Amino acid sequence: MTIVNLYSSQLYLPENITWVVGNGKKLPFENMAFDLAFSNSVIEHLYNWESQLEFANEIQRIAPKYFVQTPSKIFPVETHFLTPLIHYLPKNIQKNLVRNFTVWGMITRPNQEYCQKMVAELKLLNSQIALKN
Repeated sequence: MTIVNLYSSQLYLPENITWVVGNGKKLPFENMAFDLAFSNSVIEHLYNWESQLEFANEIQRIAPKYFVQTPSKIFPVETHFLTPLIHYLPKNIQKNLVRNFTVWGMITRPNQEYCQKMVAELKLLNSQIALKN
């Protein structure tokens, strides 16, 4: 098993697990290097549609079968901020609300700069299921 992340890990990993530092839009693997690729809640953090498309194409390049999981835009609770309906507001309004008016903001107490970064990077996708055999 190979795990790819932007950051290195300090965890002890069993011999059969390899940790690779890399960018999901440009993975350091040959075409079809894996039987299966799995991504858990990454694609919505890529700021814009173009970056999301690059990521999706890269996943398809490295494995014939893949599963890309992401929170859905149509779900009423925004899972990053743990708050209903905030993701339906314009981004400039979200930036001003996430610190003091979301469960995430009240628990983590991030600074305003981090709140703005989170709002800017998140681009939730609509619910659509695409299966590839």
